Amino acid sequence: KHELYPDNRGALPCAVTMFHSGTFPSVTPEDAILKGSMGLMPYEDIDEAKEQLIAQVQNIARADPWLRNNPPVVSFDEGLAAAGAEISVDHPIVETVQAAYEAAIGSAPRLSARKGAADTRFLIHYGETPTVIFGPGITAEMHAMNEHVPTENLINATKVLALAIDDWCSQVD
Repeated sequence: KHELYPDNRGALPCAVTMFHSGTFPSVTPEDAILKGSMGLMPYEDIDEAKEQLIAQVQNIARADPWLRNNPPVVSFDEGLAAAGAEISVDHPIVETVQAAYEAAIGSAPRLSARKGAADTRFLIHYGETPTVIFGPGITAEMHAMNEHVPTENLINATKVLALAIDDWCSQVD
């Protein structure tokens, strides 16, 4: 549970997103490779989550007559796992962006957690740089074939970012 993830199963999916099997359409495949993604809460340990996933796959395999004798092998691609990250909602950078949004748009922004991988985790963990994600687009349309940003959203986001940068930088001595 996390206050910024009211629907953690929808926000941080564990899903098979690629499936490959067989060498020819009319030949029954001897094996299959399934690949996917598993989201983690910011406070979750990567190794514990991997162990939980392996245990769940093993439990399902033991309950199936064929899989019991042909257990699946679970592996994780090197370099693709990364810990979740978060900063407090009352961190000064969050408050600065919120205030800039209110000044530019005239209403309070909706705070939420990022529902997918983002490089901010590296800045937060390794660069010790508190980071927020803000932009003009709609998250549900990101990386889609028809991804687009309405011009008005781009103008509004530019105003918010300009105000936030001005405020943030004027605080530096």
